[in-house]
Amino acid sequence: MARPLQPTQQKRNRTAALLQLAGLLALADPLFAQGASQHCPGTAVIVQSADPLEAADICHAATMATSLLSRCGIARDLDLIVRLVEEVRHPCGAAVLGQYLANEDRIELTTFSGCIDSLGPDNAYRQIPLREAWRSLAVHEITHGIASCAARNKKLAPMAQEYIAYTIQILSLPVASRQKLLDAMPGKPPSGTSSFNELYHAIAPLRFGVDAYRHYSAMPDGCAFLNQLLRGEVEFPIEEE
Repeated sequence: MARPLQPTQQKRNRTAALLQLAGLLALADPLFAQGASQHCPGTAVIVQSADPLEAADICHAATMATSLLSRCGIARDLDLIVRLVEEVRHPCGAAVLGQYLANEDRIELTTFSGCIDSLGPDNAYRQIPLREAWRSLAVHEITHGIASCAARNKKLAPMAQEYIAYTIQILSLPVASRQKLLDAMPGKPPSGTSSFNELYHAIAPLRFGVDAYRHYSAMPDGCAFLNQLLRGEVEFPIEEE
C-alpha cells in the first residue's frame, strides 16, 4: 500500500500542478500570459498588462484619445485590445515603441520601462515628463485603432493615418509639455499635405508629427479636415510600389 503524502509533499505537488496548468493556458491562449485584462471605462479599449499602474496609464490615454476624436464625431464601437509587452517588433523585424496591427485589429505597446530605455539622450520626448511622453504614444496607437474602425471599408493612405494619429497624440499632451515639444522642433505650419510622405516619416517621425499638428492647428476647421481624411477626400502622398 502506498504511503500517504506528507503535508509538505502535498503542497509541492499542488504547486507543480498549478504551474503546469498556467503553462498550458499560456500555450492555449497567449493573452493569458500577458497578465490581467481591464476594460477602460467609457472607451472601447481593453488593456492587458501585469502592472496595474501601467494599465491605469493606458486607460488614461484611451480616455484622452476617445474624447478628442469624439469631438470630431470619430468613434469606434468594437473592442480594441492594447497589449503591453517588453519589446515590440515591426513585421519587418525592427524594434518599435508601439504598433497598431491592422490585420489583427489590436495594439502592441512597449512597457514604460522598455520605452524609456529605447529613447536616446537627445530624443525630443525627453524634453517632457517621460510618463506623459509614454502615454502620448499610447494615444497615438489607440487613435490608429479608432480611426481605422471609423474609416470602415475605405482604404486610407498610410501617411494620412499617421497624420491623424500624431495630431491627436500631440493634442493629448498637457499644454506646457506640448509647447516644450514644439519649441524643441521650431517651424511653420506646412501649406499643404505634399510634405507628409513616407520618406519624411521614416527619417524624422516625430518632426513629421509636429508638422501634422501645426498643419491641423492652422486649419479653419480641423475636425472637418480629419473627417475629410477618413472619407478619402484629401490627396496624400502614396508610396510607389
